[in-house]
Amino acid sequence: MLTQLGPVLSGVPAHKVNLQNSRQLWVPVQKQNQAIPASVLNIVRWIDLEKFDLTTTTTITPIQLKLNPINPLLAGLPSEPATIGGLLQLGVPAAENGVTPPSA
Repeated sequence: MLTQLGPVLSGVPAHKVNLQNSRQLWVPVQKQNQAIPASVLNIVRWIDLEKFDLTTTTTITPIQLKLNPINPLLAGLPSEPATIGGLLQLGVPAAENGVTPPSA
């Protein structure tokens, strides 16, 4: 069962999905030698996402969003409109070489 955690997507009902093939691995990167505060680095260093194709029989009503950059290097860029609709892929946290984050 897939349930949205983000408050903006809380109206999306929980629904069954089937994971298919893994397609990509997303990992955090440092941009232009930007200083990363230790408290932030201790979190983002563990945020690797494995991206899977998925199938579902549930139809989701499209949700309109405005995306605003939170990265200081991109802060001058305008908002971007986005539509979340059909569910085709899912990012799932992944451990590299079996190493998982320390408990809080």
